[in-house]
Amino acid sequence: MAANSRMIRQMNHRALWSAMLQYQKATKPELSQYTGLSQATVNHLIAEMEQRGEVIDLGEVPSNGGRPSRQYGFHASLSKAGILFGHRKNDEHFLHALVIDLNGTPLFQKKQGFSEIHPDTFYPWMDEMKAKHPEISLFSFGLPGEEENGEIVINDYQELVGISFLEKVRQRYRCEVLFENDVNAAVTGFACENPTSASVAALYFPRQFGPGAGLLLNGRLHRGKNHFAGEMYAIPEANDMKNLDFQNTEKVVRQVGQIIAVYCSVIAPDSFVLYGDFWTPEIKTGISVYIQEVLRGKFQPNLQFIEKIEPDFCRGMIELSLQQIRAPFLKNL
Repeated sequence: MAANSRMIRQMNHRALWSAMLQYQKATKPELSQYTGLSQATVNHLIAEMEQRGEVIDLGEVPSNGGRPSRQYGFHASLSKAGILFGHRKNDEHFLHALVIDLNGTPLFQKKQGFSEIHPDTFYPWMDEMKAKHPEISLFSFGLPGEEENGEIVINDYQELVGISFLEKVRQRYRCEVLFENDVNAAVTGFACENPTSASVAALYFPRQFGPGAGLLLNGRLHRGKNHFAGEMYAIPEANDMKNLDFQNTEKVVRQVGQIIAVYCSVIAPDSFVLYGDFWTPEIKTGISVYIQEVLRGKFQPNLQFIEKIEPDFCRGMIELSLQQIRAPFLKNL
């Protein structure tokens, strides 16, 4: 009985919390209307949330002919996330930084190019972010690679491999740390703009490095054992792309088509999101035809060609960071 009561209380709190996130500010009668909860339940939950600092009393607002109602606002600055993600363009590494609140509102943004990325590149940026926003409870890193037990084991930035960089960040700033692969973040960001419960495979072709992949299975990010899903360097067709002549349409079509065919045969996703800066009309058409021929017309996924990965990458890092900084408010109620 107590367990059922606790579960109902958690569900009610999540409903109210979601409404506050969506509407930002509302009166108790409005919250009752938005959530379907009784006025008494809303009153009780608002009192608890106000005591924890999750909502703020914004004062009285006029009502339609009745007594003025008190309006409550969501305390979005109660917790924040510092996000750092990097990508390479031509021969330069670009590092992006932003700070978001619980609404996902950017409060700080910075971008700079570097000839190389190493651990000391990040600390001055994080020092600045933490000094300006001491409410940061999470630092998130979006980089091309994988981590295991706090240690970066695969990364295009070799200076980061094999060191306990994430644990050092955790100890230095006394906050949680999140590391996500660039293509996993991008496919998450793509799904934010294109909500779906279907399966989506994202393939990123950055020219200078071999391609990487991210996968949503039934709407959920699939990382695989040790977060290894998407590491494609052992696939011959993918590894060969580092030396590919991207001006040769026939070779690009065959190389990319072979990789897509492998994914179709093993996973058969509904859609592919293909990130790259070399998608000509001829290449797009050629890949679609190649897939039809290789798979003998038995399977044809939806192909979406996107030139820049950065917008989806950024959206994905924000979404993954929001999930983590919001989680404590929905646990242990």
